[in-house]
Amino acid sequence: MIGVQSVLPVALTAYFLAKGRRQRLFLLGIPFLLFMGSALFFDRIKVPRLDNNQLILVCLVAVWIICTGSILRNAVHPQGVGPFGPRRLLREEIPLIMLAGLVIFNTMLSIYRYGDSRLVLQEASSFGYLIAGYFLVRGIIAHFDRTSVSEFLGSLVGLNTIAAVLYILHQGLHVQIYEGGELMEISYFGQLITRTFWFMPPLLLFSLAYCLSKPRLNLHLLSTMLITLLAILISYTRFLAVTTATLIVLAVFLRVVKRQKRTTAKWVIVLVIVGLVFTWGVKQFLPIQAQFMTERFNILMRDPTSMDANSWLGRRMLFLATWEMIGQSNIVLGVGFPPTAQDSRVFLITHWRADMLWIPIVFHLGLAGLVLIATLLFLHWIRALRLFLSESGERAVLGLTFFLLLSSVAVEGLFSSSFMYWLRYPLGLWYLAFLAVGAARGPGLEADVATKSWFDAQPSLVQGS
Repeated sequence: MIGVQSVLPVALTAYFLAKGRRQRLFLLGIPFLLFMGSALFFDRIKVPRLDNNQLILVCLVAVWIICTGSILRNAVHPQGVGPFGPRRLLREEIPLIMLAGLVIFNTMLSIYRYGDSRLVLQEASSFGYLIAGYFLVRGIIAHFDRTSVSEFLGSLVGLNTIAAVLYILHQGLHVQIYEGGELMEISYFGQLITRTFWFMPPLLLFSLAYCLSKPRLNLHLLSTMLITLLAILISYTRFLAVTTATLIVLAVFLRVVKRQKRTTAKWVIVLVIVGLVFTWGVKQFLPIQAQFMTERFNILMRDPTSMDANSWLGRRMLFLATWEMIGQSNIVLGVGFPPTAQDSRVFLITHWRADMLWIPIVFHLGLAGLVLIATLLFLHWIRALRLFLSESGERAVLGLTFFLLLSSVAVEGLFSSSFMYWLRYPLGLWYLAFLAVGAARGPGLEADVATKSWFDAQPSLVQGS
């Protein structure tokens, strides 16, 4: 499949560049392609002296300049919008500002304590990328109307669906798509079962939330949902399966609470149909894989206290070990950002960070960082819920989409690195930026939001380009 690995990245890049010529927001798709990484073969793109996080940040800055014109003295912004988005800061964003202050304080303290500013800044860069990326995305999307933003979100679902198809072919049907060895190879009833996560589509739960949030149903949404569910199945990941069921129940329950009787009835009927089609398809084409996934749940139910059966026990142990580490330093502020050469514990955290979102947060920022990030997520979760329950149209869809996504992060963060994945920090909090802009904009501000970029507002620049 060398052809796919070479052609697909070029085709997707060309699509977003061509779409971006007409609608500048779609240039944001370029850093998101890098965000997709190995799932769409963008890990093969290398730029001298830039790692993937730096490359994503450079692309974000470039798109931010193009979409906002913020380097120009006469830059034109929509009413109430600045270079970094809505001028009015939401209450939900205050923890992020406080988090930035905490990161700066711990960084300065670590430089004073360890002396090597370059290595300290390198250790602290993960949180710097996270915060900087949030405000860049916030600034970009605030310069476009709600319809454009909704269309762009749909394109992200499309990207993830392409990656999910490749993932199903490789891990489910064993068509060799990706290079490199498998993480696990298990012989089950005479059939090879492989489990590998480095090329797993990173937006599976977002795609599911997006489909569940749409009030109107069509073949495209149904096929996307089926592909997403199938990709989740062949990941053989129990927490993803449980989260999927939880999101479906939440989506139906919230529609009942909002008294959307017609929509709820339609969704229940459709979900039943999707469930039947999905079950039939799995039994026909992937019976052994489905049985293997079921067996994983059976093993857990038989002996939930076994560390081999219950992966949560191992993750809990690592978190408690991290908690003991910061207890030896500063339980409130954490260890800070010591260079690996001067503190061997950093090496351990580098290996443990894949197992739980909160491990690197607690280690570097202590209890203060844990509380601030948990509060940040919780307040945005409440904002998304209120947006769905109190609004209609695209604002309600946006609210439900990100409410479901944030609900999934609450579970995902206990079993994976979630938005602290080390190869895509700058876009880790992208969904909070989308939600914040959608909430700050308000239903009456749609007309005040520019539908074109600063290129369209600067005729002389366009003519000279």
